[in-house]
This record gives sequence, structure tokens and C-alpha cells, in this order.
Amino acid sequence: MSHHIVSRSDLNLSGRKCLVCGSFAHVCARSQKHSYTDVLDSVSDIIYQSIQDTLVI
Repeated sequence: MSHHIVSRSDLNLSGRKCLVCGSFAHVCARSQKHSYTDVLDSVSDIIYQSIQDTLVI
């Protein structure tokens, strides 16, 4: 049995978006456009917002 990688384009999906600015992630990653801290801050914001969205107060 052979295996192969299935890309997002193989599934007719658009490329991944950058968590910081929304551009294509591969462009930001290759150019190191954002600092590690910026990425962590964006991930923290996404998690915080997700938690806030699920809480019913």
C-alpha cells in the first residue's frame, strides 16, 4: 500500500491563512513576517475569543 500527502489544493480548498494578518500562511512563514510573540498573541486571542463565544452568561 502506498501513501501520499493530500494537499489542500487537492481537496479544492484555499491555502491556509496567517493567524496574525490573514494573508497566505506560507508567505508569512517563509519571510518570517511576524515574530514568535505576535503569533502566540494571536493564538491566545483566538482561544480566548472561542472560550468567550462558548460561555453563556
